[in-house]
Formats: sequence, structure tokens, C-alpha cells
Amino acid sequence: MMGTLKPDDSFNKYAIENLFEYGGDYVSYHACFLKIPSVKVTLKIFITTDNAEQKRLLEQVQSVQKSFANDLDGMLAQKIMLFVDWGIDKEQGLFFTATDYTGASTLRQRLEQHGPLSLPETLWHQRRTAENLAYMHQHGLVHKNVHSGNVFIQAADGEDKLIISEVGIGPISFGDYGLDAAHYLSRAPEQLHRYYGEITPATDTHGCVSMMYEMLTGQRPFKNGHSIQSVKRHILEDMPNLHVKGIPPATRDVFRKGFAKLARDRFATPSEFLEAFEYAQSVEEKRKMARRIFIGATLAGAVAAFGVIRPTQHAPVPPGIGTLVRDFNANGVHDSTITLAIFSSESRLVASAGVNGRVVVQDARTGNVIFNDPIQYQWTPIVGLAFLSDGRLVTVGASGRVSLWATDGRILATYHLPNGGNALALSPTGNPLLLSNGVQVIVVDNPTNFKNQDNPYRGHTAPVNSLATAQNGQLGLSGSDDASAQLWLTETATHQYTYTGHTREVSVVVLLPGGQIAVTGSEDKSVQGWSIKQHEMGKLLFSYCHTGTVRCAGSSTDGRMIASGSDDKRVIVYDIQKHAIRYTYSKHTDPVTSAAYSADGQYVLSAAGKQLHLWKAV
Repeated sequence: MMGTLKPDDSFNKYAIENLFEYGGDYVSYHACFLKIPSVKVTLKIFITTDNAEQKRLLEQVQSVQKSFANDLDGMLAQKIMLFVDWGIDKEQGLFFTATDYTGASTLRQRLEQHGPLSLPETLWHQRRTAENLAYMHQHGLVHKNVHSGNVFIQAADGEDKLIISEVGIGPISFGDYGLDAAHYLSRAPEQLHRYYGEITPATDTHGCVSMMYEMLTGQRPFKNGHSIQSVKRHILEDMPNLHVKGIPPATRDVFRKGFAKLARDRFATPSEFLEAFEYAQSVEEKRKMARRIFIGATLAGAVAAFGVIRPTQHAPVPPGIGTLVRDFNANGVHDSTITLAIFSSESRLVASAGVNGRVVVQDARTGNVIFNDPIQYQWTPIVGLAFLSDGRLVTVGASGRVSLWATDGRILATYHLPNGGNALALSPTGNPLLLSNGVQVIVVDNPTNFKNQDNPYRGHTAPVNSLATAQNGQLGLSGSDDASAQLWLTETATHQYTYTGHTREVSVVVLLPGGQIAVTGSEDKSVQGWSIKQHEMGKLLFSYCHTGTVRCAGSSTDGRMIASGSDDKRVIVYDIQKHAIRYTYSKHTDPVTSAAYSADGQYVLSAAGKQLHLWKAV
């Protein structure tokens, strides 16, 4: 058997630079092309000299390349690393593969250096992995080798990107497990013996479950100090111990099914496992919330004190509330789904934006169009919209183009976010302007010239998709795909607090006037209000639920009312002081994408599909 190669050794057409990873059935190196040293690769050399095994590996690689041959763009979009070279070295008689060198570290290396991940971080990695594997399964491929050493994390422009390698290359025959038994512990039982079933997408489910266990605990499942004992545990035990803070007991049954020995007893796909885990987690969170509500109501007794959590109630509906005053898009000004709609500071103007990038400004009283941009500047969805106090408008598109508009519709200035845009927030004073840019938030001191600070906020581990600022502009609130909402100082980008009451991505954040309460909405279908007072930071004050993902929310200027919109096509008006749902507006026929209060608190402006409704809120 060939020994471990050293720097400057050569193998086939490559010069070895350094050892990258040592696995049970392979050794991988960082290497360069002998004839063109600037061409870098990750070289993986398989230790087997068995002709049948080498033939099987060769057939697997060729099958993978053929499957993706007609969809290279899709493969690149899904961050799947394919092979640039493969074959059997004639001199050493060993099979090898080569992939592009990304400079990225593996998930396993990150875990070894920094220890276990938080649950939101773990779920972010699992969602991306499940998406990539679903794409492979659609092409008739099973990865067969899902583990933390084959998942690369590449930091680019302040955002982590997850890349999967070694697609479709299963392990060699399970023989000398004393070589590195730990390497086999993430592999499904059917890869060790046919008794357990055939190789199917459920094989990748086992790999994903093992990888999630490793992310949460910092240890590979079933690992024991002795190699043979480790393998025996892997084959015989139902599941490894899982006692991690923040992981509810209900999810252990989900893990147990994910670790099932027989392939047919397992979740059919990694996505099914993830959905079951998140559902079990959300059920446990609702149980905890119900217990908190019950305890709070019991302690409060008959005292109706603000700040005590009570079960969601429905207040008497005042006459006239919910009356439709105007559909601003009745004449078809927008010819695509409306993504955002807002009032100007004095509610004289209404601005709206469509998924095709069209921006329209109308008179709030008459509905007359003041300007209607013919989409000559923005060809991607508008994801952020804000009025300055003088009536000028700031927009950000998904492409990352930020524009400052004059009141007559002229573009006065533009600024480009390199990683695209997700949201913006503007303080009532006009300073600062917050712009989400991947996982970071850029703070713009002057929205008229887009001069940004040198220290953007970088507290999240997944893309930021919602932003809010306090009235004085000193506090920023950001919601992210990492399932957290974070409070921070805009001047110094200093983290203050992380709220983790949601179980799914935080899709909307609001800071109520008065600077004491934050409101967050999520894909877990809940709206939660929590304290940002220093002595009770994060205390849950109220909560209510939609039946679909919460997409938007706006508060009245006095901070007493919240209007939230959802995929359930409804807008719920919630009375914060009375802890009761005041009214449910259900005249939309599409998911609600925007909800905003007028300055006097009398009306709500809500967008859904091509409808833009102004209706009475009192």
C-alpha cells in the first residue's frame, strides 16, 4: 500500500502541496497540476487495489457526470462540486478523483476547531444540505457518502456558502474496519450489508441525521474509544444518546426514526426528516408557551396588568372596521404581484412596488398616480421601500441595486450591494438607513449619498431578511433565516441581545414606538411581542398565530396596535394593551405581502397579489 504522500511528492499528473484529510477508505490532499502549478485541486486517492472495487468507483463517477451533463447551471446553482479529473494511476494502481480547490474548510474541521453548533446554525446547514440532496435525487442520484468531511463551508463576501462534494461515490467494501472505524459511523447500515435494504435516498437521510447529531454534540454518532466496539454499536444500537440543551425530548423520536437500521423504516428523504424535526420542535415550543400563558394567567388572577401573558382573545368588533375604502390597483397600475406598500410620513402619499420591479407613487386621498416607473431601472423584485421626510423614496431590489427617487420619479442616486438585497429599514429621522446584504447589515449614515459605515453588523449566521430601527435610529433589529432576531446598536454595530423564541426563519421584525417592545413574525406562523427593556430583555409579552407564514407587520404610531399579514391571506389586527385580536381582515384572495398603518392610525394599507387595499382599522 502506498504511504502518505508529502509536500512536493507527485501522484499521476499532480504535485502534492499538503495533506487535507485522512478517511477510512481514502486520503485527500491539496495539490496542483504539474504542468500549470496555478491550477489547484483537491485530490482524493482511494486505498483499494481491488479491481472490482476500482471498476465500481469508476462507473459511479461516470454516472454522476452523465446525470449532470445537461444541467450544469443547476448543479452550480445548488453548490454541488463535481469532478474535474478521475481515473486509475498506472504507477501506483490506485483510483483517484480531483475536484476544484475552493480554499474552503470542511464542516468537520469547523466542528473540531470551534465545537458544537447552536440549533439555529445546525438547522441552517441542514436546510441547505437537504435542498442540495433533493436536487441530486431528482436527477436519479444518491450521494451515498454524506458526512461532515464532504460538506465544505466557504466564506464569501461576509456570507457562508455550503458546498457538497463526492456526489454519488459510495464507500468501498467494509473490510478492515480497524483502519478508521469512525469514518464508517455516518454510513447507513445498508452500505455495510444488504440485509438492511437497498441504496435509496433514505441512505442519504441516515447521513444527514448523523451529521446533525455531530453538529449538535461535536461527536460522531456511536463513537467509542475502541474501533470494533464503535462498529458494533453502530450496527446494534437503535440510536446514540442525545442530551443537548435546547433540543426537546419530542425530537428524539424523530432522530430514532432517522437512525433506523432498516432503510424502509427510515424517513424517505433528508427533507422529510428535517420537516419532522422542525414540526416536533414547534409542537414542544407551543406546549411551553401554553404553560407560560397558563401560569401567567393564574398568577395574574383578575388583575388586568399590562405585561402579563394571557391567552389570545377576540375583542368586540367596532362598527365600520374592515370597510374597504379603496383598491389602489383597481385600474391595474401594477401588472404583477405587489411586494411592498407604504405610507409617507404624513400619509399623503402611498408608494408600492411589484415583483417585476415597478415602483408606483399615488395620492393617498384620491388614488391618482403621481409617478409610475416603467421598470427602466429595476428588473428584479423590490424587497425594500421607504419614504424620506421630504417625500423622496428609497428602494432596494433583490439584485442589490439601491435607488434614491425624486418626488417626480427621477433617479437621483444609486448604490449597489454586492451580494444582493433582502430588506431595508429607515429611521423616522431619515438617518440611518439599514440595508441587509447577505448575512450582514450595512448602515448608511446619509441615504442621499449612500456613505456607509466601515463596520457593518455581522451577528447572524444566515441571510438577514427583515430589518427595523428605533425612532431615534440608535437601535437596529434584524431577523434572519437562522431563526433569530437580534438587537444591536447602529452606530457601533454592537450586539445587544439575541431573541430565539421562534422555531423557523424570522420573516418580519418591528420596533414599536416608545422603544420598549419588539415584535417578530416567523415561518413558524407566530407573531411574538417581547420586551427590550434592559431589566427584562427578551421577556415574552404576547403571542398569537396565523395559519400560514407571517410575511409582514406594521404598527400604529402610538404603538398600541399591530397589523400582521400572512400566507393565509388574512391581516390580523392585534390590540397590544388588551392582549386581544381586534379584527381579522379577510378580503384578500392571495397571500398578504405588506401591511402598514396610516399616520393617524385610522387605516391599514395591505397588499396581496395585485390587490392594494386601504381599509378602516378602527
